[in-house]
Order: sequence, then C-alpha cells, then structure tokens
Amino acid sequence: MQIYRFTFSISVLFLILATAATLKAQKTEIALTGGILNSTYKFEEQTTYPNTASFIFPWEGTYSRTNALVGADLLHSLSTHWQVKTGLHFYLTGYVQETDLMWPSEFTLEGYKPLLPNERLIINHLFLEIPLLLRYRLTEKRLTPYAEAGISTNYYLTTGIKERIEGNTKTSRQRNEAVNPVNVALRFAAGVQYRLSEKHRVFLQPMLRYQLGSIEKTAANPGIGWGVEAGWMLRLAAKDN
Repeated sequence: MQIYRFTFSISVLFLILATAATLKAQKTEIALTGGILNSTYKFEEQTTYPNTASFIFPWEGTYSRTNALVGADLLHSLSTHWQVKTGLHFYLTGYVQETDLMWPSEFTLEGYKPLLPNERLIINHLFLEIPLLLRYRLTEKRLTPYAEAGISTNYYLTTGIKERIEGNTKTSRQRNEAVNPVNVALRFAAGVQYRLSEKHRVFLQPMLRYQLGSIEKTAANPGIGWGVEAGWMLRLAAKDN
C-alpha cells in the first residue's frame, strides 16, 4: 500500500509544480489522448462472478479483451530531450464469455431454433489511472520519435455487467469486492509526434503494460498487456524547444 500512496503523492506534487511552471510560461504541454487497451485474465480454478447466472458462466482458463481508454496528460520539459509526464486516464478492462447452451424454449416442432447463437456475459471494470512517466525524445523536428517508461497507479471505480440469456439482455453496474481497489502497473511506450504548428502536435504510440499486482483477487494477470494511444498536444509556452 505504501507504493500506491507514494506514486499518488508524487503525481499530485508534480501537478502542483507543473501548474506553477505553466503560470511562468515555461515549456509545458497538455495532451488529450484516446485508444485501446488489451488485458488478460487467468482463472486457475473455476470461479463464478457475483450476481450472474453462475450455472451458465463459470470462469476457468484464460480470457482477454480489448477495451477503450481516454484521458488527459500533462508534460513538462526538464531539458531539450527529457520530459516528465503525468495525467488522468479512464479505461475499461475485463473479459467476455460465450456458451452454446440449448434451452427447452428454443426447441420447436421444426427443430432447434435459438433466438441468438449463444449466451454471453461481458464484464468491464472501470479504472482511474494516474501515470508517472519519464519521456526521452530526439531533437524536435516536424516528425519526432520518442520513448517513455514509468509506473501507473490504478484506482477501481465500478464494474459494468452485460448478461444475455435466452435472448434476454440484462445490464447492471456495481462495485465488486473481488476487485482489488488499487493496483500498480509498469508502462512502456514508443511513439512519434508530428508538429502541425508552433503550438499544436498530434501523436501516435503503441504501449506495453506489465501488471505488478492482480486486478481481481480470484484471477491472475499473466504476461504483458498492450495498447495503442493517439491524440493531440498543445504547447502552452510560446517558444519551441
């Protein structure tokens, strides 16, 4: 728990310092970002999800799913090549399961005629991420490559559940005690930014995430997750690097 408090405190401190630096018209940038994030869950033993049809959807094995990520970042230049970065990101992570159960109501005189091809359960956990990253970029030109690495602290907010049985869909939202309230991940990314004007840039970056702690108490998060982010950056200071 100490590492969570440490990274959160450092991020808040940086936000305060960066805001002061911005008021002094130093080299600071803000960015709006969006993208996708793929994560994997591995259930070592058969597990059921609370408040769902457990006789249909017992979880066992490995599941992965790609979900959305949106957020805003703040970057502050330490030198010509080095920047420190933090921000606030909202992202979904979860898994989906489909089955092919045959229900009595789906049998007719003409044979088996299901309303839908299968039953489906979708679990999406919503998290707030606060990253703290160090970025290295080459001497800025119109097209500038960069790489960044660091740590992110992720705070659990809620879970969305979508359950489809016999053609009937039910959706709900709830917090789940099986989800750890806080987890930490390492982040690595390499990308390129394109300068549109003195103040405006766009960027694209693939990234890797290594989960240091499990998202759910009953599931492991093996291997490395991946994602892709793109967005727009605004340089607040009038002078380029």
